[in-house]
Amino acid sequence: MKSQKKNKDEIKKVILIICDTLRSKNVGCYNKKIKSTPNIDILSKEGILFKNPYTTITCTDPSITAIMTGNYPLTSGLINHGTYVKPDEEKNINKHFFLSEILNSNGFKTAAVDWLGRWHKRGFDYYSGKLKNDYKKSYPIAQYLPFPLIIRILDKISIKYLKREIFLRFYYALSKDPQIPYDTADLVVDKGIDILKSYQKNKLFLYLHLWDAHSPHTRPRGIASYIFNNIDDTYNSEIEFMDRQIGRLMDYLKKSGEFKNTLIVLTSDHGENLYEHDIPLNHENLKEDTVKVPLIIKHPSIKYLGISSLVQTIDIFPTILDFLKIKHFKKIDGKSLRPLINNKNKRIRSFVFFEDITYRKVNFPNNSRRRGVLYNNLKYIVTYKGPEKELRNFNPREDFITSKDEFYHLKSDSSESKNLVAHKIGYSTHKKIIAKIIQSLNYKYLAVQNPNLYKKLEKAVKIIKEANLKYGLSNIAIAWKGGKDTTVLMHIIKNIYGHIPLRVMFNDTTLEFKQTYKFINTIKNLWNLKLIIVKHDLKELEEFHNTKNDQRKKELSRLMKITAINKALKKYKFNGFMLGIRRDENPARANEKYFSKRKDHIRIHPLLDWTEKDIWEYTKFFGVPYSKLYDEGYRSIGEKEFTKKAVKGLNERSGRELEKEQLMGRLRKLGYW
Repeated sequence: MKSQKKNKDEIKKVILIICDTLRSKNVGCYNKKIKSTPNIDILSKEGILFKNPYTTITCTDPSITAIMTGNYPLTSGLINHGTYVKPDEEKNINKHFFLSEILNSNGFKTAAVDWLGRWHKRGFDYYSGKLKNDYKKSYPIAQYLPFPLIIRILDKISIKYLKREIFLRFYYALSKDPQIPYDTADLVVDKGIDILKSYQKNKLFLYLHLWDAHSPHTRPRGIASYIFNNIDDTYNSEIEFMDRQIGRLMDYLKKSGEFKNTLIVLTSDHGENLYEHDIPLNHENLKEDTVKVPLIIKHPSIKYLGISSLVQTIDIFPTILDFLKIKHFKKIDGKSLRPLINNKNKRIRSFVFFEDITYRKVNFPNNSRRRGVLYNNLKYIVTYKGPEKELRNFNPREDFITSKDEFYHLKSDSSESKNLVAHKIGYSTHKKIIAKIIQSLNYKYLAVQNPNLYKKLEKAVKIIKEANLKYGLSNIAIAWKGGKDTTVLMHIIKNIYGHIPLRVMFNDTTLEFKQTYKFINTIKNLWNLKLIIVKHDLKELEEFHNTKNDQRKKELSRLMKITAINKALKKYKFNGFMLGIRRDENPARANEKYFSKRKDHIRIHPLLDWTEKDIWEYTKFFGVPYSKLYDEGYRSIGEKEFTKKAVKGLNERSGRELEKEQLMGRLRKLGYW
């Protein structure tokens, strides 16, 4: 057996450095005016500098989770941060592999110097937690006054007009040993070097999380800084301190001889607003200051490269695996950067997508959520406003929120101050792109978290597209009376085509609940429906209202619906109807087919195999609007006079007219749904 020569460029160490809250414009290799990052700049000249890297979300927990899983937050199922993270979100990410777990299972020792804990500890042999336990989450007079809130409000005013964070800085300037919630970069790097020394003979994945650029802004300290430093000076001083520690780490690697066999990745989870855009000292918007982050990769065998293509932080995960020749069988959103590095591709992404959620009381404005896409130097941002509870869901309920659009041309407006929405140039294209991205990410989430519903959704989409090919959707009508099932069907169609191309027929008996009429009008306006209102025969209606015979009333109610359906077919020349009926609703529908041919038209049933549970799971996940009646205990909605709240433990249609339900088979032969 021939002995193999040891590869001098074999990667023995992988170091991932995340500099929290570091925006690229404050790093010298991205901005020549900046002189406070000499060590990061040297690293960029020794490796690969990505000139247009973007984060996926502007808060730490979901952003770092995205880096570690290679998936957008919507795909991984975790979009919130800190105490706002829901139990279901933590369960969601259990179905995704972390970079640390994969490297650990491929012979790497894994260590992290980080204090976030929870799922961030996954896959690490050693996880430091907080190194210096001196932080108490309180302020000197917090027990007497809402101190943090008052300070933040005053500081937002002072930053806006004076570019100084006066009040909180005053507290830190006078405090000899200010307690801060994170470990400073010198402690983190000291620990990192200790770990490297301990694992000199092992393959090692080391993750270092540096927080110094994050608020509270505590460096430099002392009265002089309080008097003379504006917020730019403070922020750059913090970055300079962090940069010196990164320099110490690089010096150690070079002196120990490990630099030549180490893959180093330096990036950030998100940027920061200092005083720009009237959103001081936070990172909850999608302007370049918050979404554009540094990304530098130093590889043992690759000399300096500058790459201008759009990339995202989720691309780090597959790139590291690609360099290490580790195959990952799961599909992820991230794309390996090697084709760009090897000059095989000019780009791996035509656009980048990012989002944020603002829910902190000290932020102005609060209770908002944004999604954005950058494509061809044009950035589109949509901001949703509404109840905090809705905004924190994966998809806020559409009828509970309002939206505002922003559109910027970055090449001619780098400050993003001129909203071009009114000009409409390229605006509609970007709006369609972001809708498609969100739909794609939602479907990926469902495929992992709810594969049963995902399969049914795939089937429904296939049937709808087949119906379009065979009959043309413009020749088909959706029959809708404000019910949850057909509302879901319309939402699926809207996701496929960006709008609802079918005409929507509302068979108005004039006997519906007032909530039904209100809901139908809301959805008509919200989704721009081509609504056709079909009225009952006036003579039959008159008899219905005048008769005192309850049995005759029931007969007329059924007859009027069938008559209206048949009249609409002739009047509007429909080729068929698309319906939201399901097999499990009634035995008469149990043997129905997806495409059901009638004497003079076709009926299409994309949701036949769905259950009531499926409908509600889809509704809640996608934020589909629904009638208030469902919250009041109704499970199936018809005319007010013949609809009651469902009986507990019985079928969802147990609140509907019993005799009609028993005659469903005969009624369907006459033309009923």
